[in-house]
Amino acid sequence: MAASVPTDVLLVIVDACRADRGPGGTAQAMPRLAARAEAGGWVVFPRTYAPAPWTLPSCTSLLSGVPPWVHDRYTHRGPLPFPMLAERLAGAYETAAFVNNTNLHPSSGMDAGFRRYELSTGHDEPFEAAARWWRAPADRPRFMLVHTNLVHDFYKPVGLAYLDPEVAARTGVQPLRANVVSWRGVEPSTVATQRQVYDACVRAADERLDALLETVDPERTVVAVCSDHGEGLDPARNRVHHGGRLHEDLMGAMLVIAVPAVRRALVGEHLARLAAAPFTLTRVPALLAALAGVPADPRPGLGDGLAPVGPCDAEDRRYLYVRNRLRLNVNRTGKNTSLGQRIQNRALQTVITDFAIAARVEGDAKVVVTRFALARPARRRARAERLLAAVLGRPVTLVPAGPGHWLDVQGFDLAADPGENHNLVEHAADPVAAAVSLCPSLAVVPLAVGGRTWTPAPTRRPVGTTSGG
Repeated sequence: MAASVPTDVLLVIVDACRADRGPGGTAQAMPRLAARAEAGGWVVFPRTYAPAPWTLPSCTSLLSGVPPWVHDRYTHRGPLPFPMLAERLAGAYETAAFVNNTNLHPSSGMDAGFRRYELSTGHDEPFEAAARWWRAPADRPRFMLVHTNLVHDFYKPVGLAYLDPEVAARTGVQPLRANVVSWRGVEPSTVATQRQVYDACVRAADERLDALLETVDPERTVVAVCSDHGEGLDPARNRVHHGGRLHEDLMGAMLVIAVPAVRRALVGEHLARLAAAPFTLTRVPALLAALAGVPADPRPGLGDGLAPVGPCDAEDRRYLYVRNRLRLNVNRTGKNTSLGQRIQNRALQTVITDFAIAARVEGDAKVVVTRFALARPARRRARAERLLAAVLGRPVTLVPAGPGHWLDVQGFDLAADPGENHNLVEHAADPVAAAVSLCPSLAVVPLAVGGRTWTPAPTRRPVGTTSGG
């Protein structure tokens, strides 16, 4: 698509904003953005998936178009060997980024291609600095990234500043602080109030975003507003915080895109087709470039952004949630953890020496695979299943993956079971065949699980066994 008129590009990332809180969501908490979307000119992507369930790997993919199992950015390791979107645009665009999470520190490599890159800790600063930069005269089209941690930080004392004072006074709500990782000890009666704090932060982000969008010319700007992952708010189901899980509350992401009318006339049908199917945030860089009229690039992550999207994959190889909402961390420490949790983390990692979790969404089907390496290899599947079921606090369905390595396979029908309550693979005589029947692409396109790829081969369970071992 030729670029007849210079097109600005604005990408806003609302960190940890659940998909259901965005426009079109079942618990929508962004009325201003929703009103813009309903007024026309915007496309809502209702089934968008994050490539990872926490900020660093997901945002790296969001800005590079390269999936986590390729870029492997679970720690800060400097420049990426792949071109970032800003680098691709830097020759013709003025570029600036205003970010709000230390995972996006320049040492992450995400500053590549930005002439101006500012990290701040206050919630208002990124929006204010972005508005000033955007209002300034420019001789070339502009690409601006704005990242806000306002929703992510709902568990901190500052999160209470956005809650209605009457609600705060009546409930006596206290910030979760470090307890956000496990929600341990949070009374059921206060869970709803913590969700109110989260929603108040979403509304506050919506207000600041709306003010920024008022500075944008909709007839010459491609705008994308998305989250990088969701947030767990359901301790009763052991689904809390983020990282270490790939349930829909984390893997699901918000994405809405506005396109100038002149571009919309050319790409509207393509966008509608993309929005009607599962879509991955990893495709956002290529899509934004295509919408801005930038020619497709053969390098990794920068291909044809309007081409159909295949299965949506996600991975995490740093965190894993296990029994009692303990979140394992490969570095055995990690923020928001108590001394007791760190001791448990270290103890469990003398049993499980390596782990990773990956998922694939294909149509309405979802397969989740967790890889484990055991310190003392269990020769019999039943023994390994008993051990890992005790660690995870749920039944497991294991497939051998080499000496000492096991894959736990889960499968869900998201149309019939959006809450992912019924594992369709659990009691299957052949769990691999059951997984492939759900996601046929697994038979030909490997699923990356923590540095390894899995193309299923038939593995029949002994007759009469169950996943509990």
